[in-house]
Amino acid sequence: LLAVLGLTLALSTGITGCAGNGSVAATINETDITLGEVKTYVKYQQALYEQLYSVYLGQEIDWSEVTNEETKETMGETMVADFLEEYKEMVIVASHASDYQISLSEEQKKEIEEAAKKFIEANSKAALKDMGATEDTVISMLTYMTLQHLVEHEMRDTADKNVTDEEAAQKTISYVTISKEGTEQDEEGNTVALTEEEQATLKETAETISKSGDDFDTAVQDAAYSVQTESYGEGDRGILEETVYEAADALKEGEISGVIETDTMYYVVRMDSLYDEAATEERKAEIIEEREQAAYDELYKQWSESGEFKTVDRVWASIVLKNKYTIVSDEIESITDGDATSTGDTTSNGEAE
Repeated sequence: LLAVLGLTLALSTGITGCAGNGSVAATINETDITLGEVKTYVKYQQALYEQLYSVYLGQEIDWSEVTNEETKETMGETMVADFLEEYKEMVIVASHASDYQISLSEEQKKEIEEAAKKFIEANSKAALKDMGATEDTVISMLTYMTLQHLVEHEMRDTADKNVTDEEAAQKTISYVTISKEGTEQDEEGNTVALTEEEQATLKETAETISKSGDDFDTAVQDAAYSVQTESYGEGDRGILEETVYEAADALKEGEISGVIETDTMYYVVRMDSLYDEAATEERKAEIIEEREQAAYDELYKQWSESGEFKTVDRVWASIVLKNKYTIVSDEIESITDGDATSTGDTTSNGEAE
């Protein structure tokens, strides 16, 4: 699967010089990667982030905002470092395609070339210049993206997918939590602690719920609280305190606990299922996903530490996030086994100042 996002971009601030896009920024197995190739990816990710901020938060990103008071690192410096690390990972993983006998078909190559051409034709000259984008750099980016996806699938496929029922077994409980802490605040904004009498009243409420039998859900609702549920196993406790799980483990199916008191809460627990088949199947899938991710992470760690990828630090670190982009249009093409479908939406036009 290759997701090709064809953004039409225009700069919303003035551009700076883009000399040196042909400079070598890194090498992978002694193959040169130019600054233009790296910048195309980084600036493309920048544009996507700016669009997300605009759509979901209704605001622009201030790349100059200091996000770490200790180091004085800005939002732009933080994100460019993240984007560069993503690019490095993408290139390293893609470079191992031959390990798995993976190569792009002529049809895939053609589709990538057509997508790159469309991208160049759709974007403003100012935006392309700032990105360092040419047909070649876009083709490089999309090729790396595609190969990374295909190789990652093979890397993850090396994980052990055999998960036993015992490993994944899940119990399911319903429970109610009653806080022993107050909700009122004093003039200085500090929470006012409950009195011993108030806490005793809350404990009585918890005791009433614990004796409710088949009317557990109704008793909780009548007390103006909510019933919550959780599935858990021996090796994957959730967010509750350990004393709560210990009390739950002592229950038979359908049985309700007494009041479980911690420093901050009163709990009452009902054991719904000692072996929840549906939850166990979900946990099996989670375990497989965890193993697949671990297999990927371990292989990537080996490859990234092998020294096959080297940066020219001065050039690599020269990329900054300064200029902002305006998204003119957004079209997404999904290319799978030679088939392509697309959806599109349009936003307001933007021009370079």
